Amino acid sequence: MMIMKSAPSADRTDRERPHQLVVPRRITVAMVTFNAAAVVERALASVARHKSPSLELVVVDGASVDGTVDILKRYAAYIDHWTSEPDFGIYHAMNKALRTASGDWLLFLGADDKLLISPDDVLERFVCKDALYYGNVQIHGTGAISGGRFSRYRLMQENICHQAIFYPRSAYKAKAYDITSGILADHRYNIELRGSGVPFIHIDETVSCFNDTGRSSGKQDYFEPIKMAAIRSSFGPVFYALKMARTATVRLVKDRHGSA
Repeated sequence: MMIMKSAPSADRTDRERPHQLVVPRRITVAMVTFNAAAVVERALASVARHKSPSLELVVVDGASVDGTVDILKRYAAYIDHWTSEPDFGIYHAMNKALRTASGDWLLFLGADDKLLISPDDVLERFVCKDALYYGNVQIHGTGAISGGRFSRYRLMQENICHQAIFYPRSAYKAKAYDITSGILADHRYNIELRGSGVPFIHIDETVSCFNDTGRSSGKQDYFEPIKMAAIRSSFGPVFYALKMARTATVRLVKDRHGSA
């Protein structure tokens, strides 16, 4: 008698293989506001235009008294979490946003900026859950596109525009901004993240329209030694020496032109 061996049924095969659940991923867009009634509605509308299950909107307001809160209430249907209470400045408010956000990546948008890209369009390109992804920005005043790839050397010289960076949850939940570093604390934050081994991956997409006339566009001389210390501890002595040499060269050239 011939015994026929039957092939495993599809049902049996499926039972033997554990099902993989596809968990939807989200980007949190976080805004910190204070007396921004003149501009914030445009920023909120730009986010509302792209609102979907893959976008979480968090707003941290610093107890505005100019009508900002009334605008936030009008957009409440698009805002997942918002508060209005006193804070100690921009980066203190941003640290509150870090704690509130639940997205797989976090993007900060200024109250006078505009979101230009849909999270649904970029999430499919975010293949490494612990990587920091960054794109380009459009400058509000000129319409020019600014950005490109940042090596460690370039990051020493200039910062990646905050409104182009998607921070992974593994980074933003583990590290807060140092509020003692002034309004350029984000530069220190990025240097330290890069030095800690977080992958920085550029995507050639224009993420937002950035208002380059805000307070963070100014320069503070006292930040320079803080930045130098961050470069030394995060990038090592070789990059620190390169930065020192470049700074000395730039000063020498300026002095010669000034005395000419």
